[in-house]
Amino acid sequence: GLLRYVAAQAVTILEGAMVTHGNALSAFHELSGVDVLVKRIDVEMKRMRPSPPTGGETDAGAAGESEPRRPLTTDASSRILLFSAANCLTVAYHHSEAPAAASAAPSAGELIRRPEMEGLLREVFGNMPEYGGALGSLLCTFVSHLMNQDPQIVHWAHRSGLASCFLGMFAARGAFGDDIASWDEPRLGPNTDLITSVPNVVAALSLTESGARSVREADPFSPLLAVFASRKYAMPNSRCLLSEMAAIVGTGLDEIMRHTPSLSETVMKAVVRVIRRVVYLGKKLAAKETDEDSQGGGCERERTYIMQYAYNMAQLLEQILHNQEHASLFLTHGGLDALLELVLHCVYPGGMSLLHHLSCVSASAAMLHSTTANMVANHVRGLAANADGARCIKALVRHLDGELDDLAGIASSMQPMDDDGSDCEDDEDEEDNPFRRILSSVPAVPIYELETNPANSTMTSGLASLYQSVLRVDWLSQNLGFAIKSCQQRSGNEFSLLSSERNAAWRSELEGTEFRGVVDAMSRLHRSALREVCRVRTEVGFDERDMRLRRSRPPEGIIYRFRIVCQEGAIVRDGIDIDRCENVGGLEMGEVVSAADRCINASGILRYRTDRGWVSEYTRGHGRENIAEVISVSLSDGDSSQDDSPYAWRQDRDGGMGRVECGIPDLRSASASLLSRLHAGQAALFGSIRRAITGGVRPPLRRSGGNTTIRPNVFASSELLATNLKANFPPVDGDEEIRADGCMYLGNQLALLLVALGEERDGLSRTQRQVGSLNMP
Repeated sequence: GLLRYVAAQAVTILEGAMVTHGNALSAFHELSGVDVLVKRIDVEMKRMRPSPPTGGETDAGAAGESEPRRPLTTDASSRILLFSAANCLTVAYHHSEAPAAASAAPSAGELIRRPEMEGLLREVFGNMPEYGGALGSLLCTFVSHLMNQDPQIVHWAHRSGLASCFLGMFAARGAFGDDIASWDEPRLGPNTDLITSVPNVVAALSLTESGARSVREADPFSPLLAVFASRKYAMPNSRCLLSEMAAIVGTGLDEIMRHTPSLSETVMKAVVRVIRRVVYLGKKLAAKETDEDSQGGGCERERTYIMQYAYNMAQLLEQILHNQEHASLFLTHGGLDALLELVLHCVYPGGMSLLHHLSCVSASAAMLHSTTANMVANHVRGLAANADGARCIKALVRHLDGELDDLAGIASSMQPMDDDGSDCEDDEDEEDNPFRRILSSVPAVPIYELETNPANSTMTSGLASLYQSVLRVDWLSQNLGFAIKSCQQRSGNEFSLLSSERNAAWRSELEGTEFRGVVDAMSRLHRSALREVCRVRTEVGFDERDMRLRRSRPPEGIIYRFRIVCQEGAIVRDGIDIDRCENVGGLEMGEVVSAADRCINASGILRYRTDRGWVSEYTRGHGRENIAEVISVSLSDGDSSQDDSPYAWRQDRDGGMGRVECGIPDLRSASASLLSRLHAGQAALFGSIRRAITGGVRPPLRRSGGNTTIRPNVFASSELLATNLKANFPPVDGDEEIRADGCMYLGNQLALLLVALGEERDGLSRTQRQVGSLNMP
């Protein structure tokens, strides 16, 4: 063992000399250093895996079966020596450009064809878990470099079976097929360098037409991408996918698709297939989260995994969808539907954890996983602008239509009952006002004070479904609006022949019955939800109760459990002020910790106190990425105030840091705040329709005169917008008493009217021109 360690150190010194001194590299080749290293590698390989004895033939051998493999016997010194020798060979052939070195060195083809090297590659590629990812990634880099140097090696690799050995190390054929429910676990080790080196080898093996055909038949892409949807590679089990690993692999796949177009379809099918696998896992977890008996640590861990899977997929697509051909291929294979389902089923959790988080989230933070949702939103806008706007709008309309039906059904099921068990009678039809008084049964107490009983369990279950559905509708409606705006911005000159042909498809979607039905349904739900929000927020004592709970310190003994959701983790400091307090540690992505106190600091950022220090709710800056996501909040039985903690707040010591108390609002107030999010989605939708209308109207030229040119879709869109805007202002009896909730409702609808007629930042003159173009009755 000691001699092997000394030999490894000598090889490392030799490697360093070759990197820094060109003469050392020439001397290495002149002294047949390659032969020495290859022979030493062969000796170590035979010692680590002795060949079976060559005695009499067994029955199994007579039947044509191979002898049982001897177990791998190795120690640290053997692994170090083997890695050092392979690394030295890699350096030698990466630095063989010098004429003297090139003349003395064996060619790349001669080297890799040597039985010792071929045996090494076959042994390691065929038994990657035993040899480890470090040696595997090094050999992958070595082989890809040699094949790029000499394309003849590619032919040899396929003829000799080395390529099949490499491609076979991922999985058995069909183990990662279209049946996403029966996928195997990936075989690749959780090693960063190994995962990033695989696309390089696949690209090198595809340099020839026959090689690309073999790669296509083997399809190593699904097993490779499966690592981004496996818990073995996710935090806190492994750190191998941190530091934008998905983006690096996505770049490798993008290069394969550009340089070998015959593999584009295979790669894209694999990408879509893995996204569907993540969606499948997200749906399974959602079913568990809504089942009270299944809630607990298992769901918490699985939610952490799903959150990372969704982020990986969104990051992977950033490197692929920037190419217009790739984007079109992504749409052809159903990628957009899979991408939308990724957000709907994997970004938003369900069950009580969603209620706890949305009750505790501050007004400045994003609701949930803003980074993943924003990345997917950018992908959708890019697909609408650069690939096929009509298909994107159609998919968004279809998904939004289904979510609106679900939201209306959930709201109707939550409406209060009379004493006889029938629905409360009201002057308005239930279909026109599905949110009528649904929050009257939600108690006006913080969630940690909610009693455990069957009635409350039924109420919180329905409320969690309502929260999740509202978040989905909000995301879909806003992105539908953004997609329409992207198509409009991409249109260019609306009245040129080329523009007319390009934009006819997406504009026809705005004239269809499906789009009209979605806008009508969204407007109806928005009106009903806004009335309920205004009713709750104008209740007697609402302002006093809300201010008392939000701006008062929660009772002693309250415990917040939250997980770290930021990919970079969280910095822990010894006080609430970020700039003036010391860094005392960090928390990694996926960690679940408890906090006994929280407050808002002088910078307006919510901070949680754990037993290791203070952690922010979200990052500073423009993006405001979420860091902490509350899983539960509860009152402990004992004294958990942690006043003896060195990080506990002290007025005499920390009084100058501008602490602002941040309590937890009551459940009814938090529910009203969430319902109000439908207003943003409605504004985005109306604003996009207004842009489509004004873009389809060309005023007459000043010099030549003439008539105004109007696109046919303008009339249908104007009628749709006008009908729903008028429905927002129902006629009022002159003798009817003006109430506070009616005034609040009117103010919000007037703000929506302004958005529909012209953006406020456009200036009054432009708004007046747009109103004239719309010609609203």
